[in-house]
Amino acid sequence: MRKLAGPALALALSLTLGLALALEQAGVIDQIEASASTLTLRDGKQFALAHGLAVDGLKPGTEVVVVYVVVYKAVNRKMVALEVQPAAAKRTGTD
Repeated sequence: MRKLAGPALALALSLTLGLALALEQAGVIDQIEASASTLTLRDGKQFALAHGLAVDGLKPGTEVVVVYVVVYKAVNRKMVALEVQPAAAKRTGTD
């Protein structure tokens, strides 16, 4: 039983810390490329879209709030969008 406690604790901590590290970025959409699963804001920040993230109805010029995490793989860094909402919906708390 003790052999499982260490990995279980590590998994629980990584999941908890992962949720705590989610960030938000407000901006205006410059470009959405569904085929490449990317979203670029006017300030140049580019986000990979998480698998299954629906971006229907969002188009260039829309003010949005992007909830994302930063994923590191070797020396590369990628910002992955977990949620993209119009800024007005985020302020009022509606979808």
